[in-house]
Amino acid sequence: DAYGLHMSTDPEVLRRWCQLLVRHNCQDHVHVIRRFLEAHADSAGSDDVWGALAERGKAEVRWRLVTQDLWRTLSVTVGDAPRAR
Repeated sequence: DAYGLHMSTDPEVLRRWCQLLVRHNCQDHVHVIRRFLEAHADSAGSDDVWGALAERGKAEVRWRLVTQDLWRTLSVTVGDAPRAR
């Protein structure tokens, strides 16, 4: 990531970056998506990222497994499950 978007502290930049990572099938950067969702689980922006994960998971089994793992992990970490759409 030549532009440092992975390390951004701006939630809007990270939200959009996470959506792009999912859209462009960047599975090696799931840690960035996880970090965003952990930090912003209660924000409306996390709904957009969950939506992108759900859409990608419909088409690809690997993303479905990643999404399920994130959901389980974050449900325990955050305390409450992220909001369902």
